Amino acid sequence: MDPYAVLELERGANAAQIRQAFRKAALRWHPDKFAARHGVGDAQREEAERRFRELNAAHGVLTDPVKKRHYDLGGGMRRD
Repeated sequence: MDPYAVLELERGANAAQIRQAFRKAALRWHPDKFAARHGVGDAQREEAERRFRELNAAHGVLTDPVKKRHYDLGGGMRRD
């Protein structure tokens, strides 16, 4: 998973851009808000939950300087 793609960012995005993209995507994909807004069933809610977990993982990588540098140097995302 590419954290930049998950947050729809260009490589080299700064902290403010990362924060803004995360907030926008989190509001869109938060499972409770998504279900209330779209009146969806269990399958769609599970998809929203999966996307929300991906957003959080991507945000975690891009906001941690060590993890971001590791990813940018070609190390990929680690599953801790």
